[in-house]
Amino acid sequence: MKKLTKILSRLLIQKTKIEYLYKKSSAKHLICENYSRPTPETAEMNFWLDAQYLQQPEYRLPDIYSVTLENVIYSPRNNLLLSNFPCQIIADSLPTPYIPKNPTVLADIYLRKTAKISGICTVFVSYYQDFYHQIIDNIPRLYLLQNEEYAKLESIQIICPRLTPFYEFVLPKIIPENARIIMVEEHKNYRLEKLIFTSFLTKFNSGFLPKEYLSFFAQKVYPERPRKKQNRIFISRQKAANGKRNILNEEELFEILRKFGFQKYFLEEMTIREQMDLFYDAEIVVGAHGAGLTNIIYSDKINVIEIFGTKFIWAPNFYFLAKSMNHNYYYLCSDENLDYNDPNLWQIKLSTYHRFKDRDFMVNVSKVKELLSSIL
Repeated sequence: MKKLTKILSRLLIQKTKIEYLYKKSSAKHLICENYSRPTPETAEMNFWLDAQYLQQPEYRLPDIYSVTLENVIYSPRNNLLLSNFPCQIIADSLPTPYIPKNPTVLADIYLRKTAKISGICTVFVSYYQDFYHQIIDNIPRLYLLQNEEYAKLESIQIICPRLTPFYEFVLPKIIPENARIIMVEEHKNYRLEKLIFTSFLTKFNSGFLPKEYLSFFAQKVYPERPRKKQNRIFISRQKAANGKRNILNEEELFEILRKFGFQKYFLEEMTIREQMDLFYDAEIVVGAHGAGLTNIIYSDKINVIEIFGTKFIWAPNFYFLAKSMNHNYYYLCSDENLDYNDPNLWQIKLSTYHRFKDRDFMVNVSKVKELLSSIL
């Protein structure tokens, strides 16, 4: 039965593009001051296959726009936007190029009851809901509601099936005065009479955010006090919810970091406000690749050291986020023996690849010490 479901998912889950759906509508494009940013250092960085398209002399923002669509289907369980007929996933509503093809998505498309929501709506959540995607991909989409034309609307309904602690903290601070949050049930689909579709402000595998949005976010969300810029932060993953990418010799590493004035933090035990205050006063941050590094969005021109458990950078999101924030970014890759240039590496099945990139690993403590000595 499982095998049959997988086959049906591959055959029946199809995608469409926004450009096919708004032929009669006029898109509103966000014009950004710093449309591109030099990224010459990427030429010397070993990016994993999915991210190699970003290895360019400069990073260019994607087309950032909003457009009003009619009769779009929203499926809250997986946060999918679907075209009306034929029923297909709107690919532009996903922050990655991969279309999810699993049994729950199949059921969302073909087996769910559909209710109607009248009026003007928008959806900012997406299929990916981890901490990184909440901050970098999903919430920034609401910035596009600041358009003067939308301010004239009587009401905009922000459709959401569930509120994470981060959403609860930040939404009241950034949504327009004429917007209100509408909670919906996950076991239904909803036909949205009018949808303001807002694009993502980032590219796949890139956390680079436009200057205009970062200024807006800082004004609305940052603490209203001077920075102290004194915290030397080591992000531990020992208590991470997914239990992945732990540093096996963390105690040995932290003994070195302690000598440089670092303190260890378990972000899972901190509130959103506590994390914000911590990173707002940061001077330098060290951590293994993980969602906790997203908090550097609260910092100001700091040093960031990202540690990878592979010989390559399999997701350069935080390099690009640091670039947009004007942070100094450094990275260290693992000394493990896998040959990055081995052609057989590219034949690894996706499931095996994910186990490989998420495995626990050892850090070369001497390299960390050498790097810190050159920075501090």
